[in-house]
Amino acid sequence: DMEEMSYVLNYELIKSAKVVYNQNDILIIEIETYVYAGGAHGLSNMQYIHFDMASGETFGLEEIFGLGSNQKIAELLLEKSEEMKQAKASMLFDDAKAEINENFYFDDKNFYFVYNPYEIGPYAAGYITVELPVESVKDLIVKDGPLGFLVIK
Repeated sequence: DMEEMSYVLNYELIKSAKVVYNQNDILIIEIETYVYAGGAHGLSNMQYIHFDMASGETFGLEEIFGLGSNQKIAELLLEKSEEMKQAKASMLFDDAKAEINENFYFDDKNFYFVYNPYEIGPYAAGYITVELPVESVKDLIVKDGPLGFLVIK
């Protein structure tokens, strides 16, 4: 009887993980979490964990770009998000500002900064990704850091 089991049907938690990058001794894992606890819809969250396989350590923006680079990266993200708004390429909030965050992944061409639902756009927009070409930040990358190989290319 469904009525007796209604307590089971009002909560859902789904967590999944996948590898989005595995080259040059760098491993990036994407972890997606979806929670439904009632209401119109659940809420999704995406996060990325970056591993330097040579050292066995995790790393973030500070290890990639060093101290003092946040200002330049923040400016580039803001510029790209404004371009997206002008092109109506996404459903960004009018007052949205794509701020620097640790929720990113990369490949040989781009850094992808991912914003979860409601961060800079409505739920219906889903995950919003702002891309920064590697070329635009190449001079900021620490040469002996985990992504030094991008500078050498």
